[in-house]
Amino acid sequence: MIDGLNDHRIADIGEFFAESFRRIGNTGCGTRQGLRAFQRTWQAPFQAAFGDKVCVNEARLYMGE
Repeated sequence: MIDGLNDHRIADIGEFFAESFRRIGNTGCGTRQGLRAFQRTWQAPFQAAFGDKVCVNEARLYMGE
């Protein structure tokens, strides 16, 4: 998962999400109907603003938690 996040993929995420994908965001973020709308109005702008960010695996599981 960490590797997937760090790939910053946009164009081919349809491999993982249906075209009818609906994003229901947190309060103030709104919703997006359809994969293309999500990519155009949320994913692409977010990655443009934070494209240099890297996800780091700092979480650890301990004894099944």
